[in-house]
Amino acid sequence: MKFKGIFISILTTLLMSNACLYAQHAQLIQKGGNLDPSFYDITKISDNEYWIGGEFGVLNSMDTLGRITPIKLPFECSHILRIVKRESDVYITTTDGQLINYNLVSKIFKRSTYDQKYRKSCFYDMLILDDGTLYICGGASRIASGKVAYPNGFVLKTSVDKMDDIEVIWKNRNSFVWSMYYEQDKNNLLMSAYSIPLLNSSIYFSNDSGSTWKKEFIIKGIVHDFGQVGDEIWYCGSKNILYYKHGILGKLTRNSERIVIKDIGCIYDFFSYEEKLISCNYQGQFFEYNLNTNTIKDLDVINSYPIYSFQIIRPGKLLIVGHGNTIYLYNYLLEKNKKYSQK
Repeated sequence: MKFKGIFISILTTLLMSNACLYAQHAQLIQKGGNLDPSFYDITKISDNEYWIGGEFGVLNSMDTLGRITPIKLPFECSHILRIVKRESDVYITTTDGQLINYNLVSKIFKRSTYDQKYRKSCFYDMLILDDGTLYICGGASRIASGKVAYPNGFVLKTSVDKMDDIEVIWKNRNSFVWSMYYEQDKNNLLMSAYSIPLLNSSIYFSNDSGSTWKKEFIIKGIVHDFGQVGDEIWYCGSKNILYYKHGILGKLTRNSERIVIKDIGCIYDFFSYEEKLISCNYQGQFFEYNLNTNTIKDLDVINSYPIYSFQIIRPGKLLIVGHGNTIYLYNYLLEKNKKYSQK
């Protein structure tokens, strides 16, 4: 695997300095070729370490000096989609139905015993609650790869203490479950299930840990992710199955209007601060969406590769990862002494 354009001294300065980027929003840290593996997720492991996972089972550790160290998994897997750290453990999901656990103390990898049953399934999103309850959602691997198949969507429930005990708490042959979210103050679980026949997303809620689900919203398009903006839950995704064309944003209220943002492709993730949204999107465009004025501020960053996920370094700075080994440092705190709210 190739890593191109790693500038250790630059990254060190960018990560450690408080003032170096006040005149510049996005700084390219690394970018490979179009055929290099894509990075799909990034997670903070410690103050000096981030794990980045993605295509073909690529898993890397990066420190604040910009040094990248490959992590070799003891198991073969297709693509890594989610990495979540809880206490001294790191959990990883893949597109071939594997749930992998790594203990930072013992330095031992292990995986669930039910992975063979789900080898043709994609574990697209993962949610771990404070009590150790672990939820996985997804569906057929072919759907996640943009191919034709029955979605065979599901939500699975297990525990960090008993990973081998799995329970199917929701399933639908005609829907793929893209995302889950937890409203802690209301004890609500949310999920987004996209129906292939109906070509819309149903947003389900559960207040009994997933034993029962109630459909609360129907949104035209693919709802790919959720996030908290103030007291409201917002969503992002794509206008339709043509994920490379138009993105959508919106909030889960009865009178909400879906906002279509043209020519940016699917919005995979977003970060909110001071009534503004920063998005990770298919076209790789860097812009800030103003929630008050419904206007877009284009940052004029030249990038043609999709960007998929972000990790907060500290207030004011994000690491953003994407296609072809891409890593950006994003500075959203352009004026000193401002206070911003985090996602």
